[in-house]
Amino acid sequence: SSSERVLLQTSFNAYLETGGFPAVQELPQQTAIPVLQSYVQRVVSLDVVERHNIARPRIPALFAQRLVGLNARQLSVRKIVNDLKSAGVPTSRELLSDTLTYFEEAYLLFLLRERSFSLAESSNHQPKVYMIDPGLALANARAHTNDAGQRLENAVFLELRRRAVGARKDAITSFKTAQHGYEIDFALGDALDEHPLQLFQVSSNVDDPKTLQRELRALWEGMEESGIEEAALIVNHGEETVHEEAGRRIRQVPAWKWFLQSEL
Repeated sequence: SSSERVLLQTSFNAYLETGGFPAVQELPQQTAIPVLQSYVQRVVSLDVVERHNIARPRIPALFAQRLVGLNARQLSVRKIVNDLKSAGVPTSRELLSDTLTYFEEAYLLFLLRERSFSLAESSNHQPKVYMIDPGLALANARAHTNDAGQRLENAVFLELRRRAVGARKDAITSFKTAQHGYEIDFALGDALDEHPLQLFQVSSNVDDPKTLQRELRALWEGMEESGIEEAALIVNHGEETVHEEAGRRIRQVPAWKWFLQSEL
């Protein structure tokens, strides 16, 4: 019913702001934010600095702050090294790369790599960063940050990761079309297979025809190149519909409904 849809949409938006940590579910925002901030601080101090005996704890703390700000965005370790040096905090790519691995091991964040057919790691690909929880990302972001779209993308990644449990490493990747270099948020399938099995695009709002056209064109081209007949466009604000072209279908589905589905 309409009232149920409104309730589910409201609940989903609350999840994007508060996240899923049980301890903060019933807390007012001004109380929940310090709790979520303390989680990051404890991961840095206990799971990274203390566990790995890092002599300069300020560097992991500053690095964590930068990574939170990059939620659902591409990461350049080289740029962060240069920024820290410019701020009077000398460090190295080796130290930050090791620290990034420690953050992953502590489940503070995950890295999403671009789909590749090579077994070797490519130094040209900049991975995207996704935090362990959208509410934690918001609580630790800069004040007045408007990143609703990034937190939606973050949440979709976490749900894809949950549904793909048991798959090989890098079963979820980003995807860039060969013809025009259009970016697709998520490709699901073994990274060494010739083609991905499923494609997912995420957008907070597609009411603007230009935005909708941009999201669809990437999927159409990716589907053509991969031989996929159906893909998904997950939107936070928008109606459920189906877009068809040349015998292929893109299911546009509200995020709250997609999250309630058991299948990918």
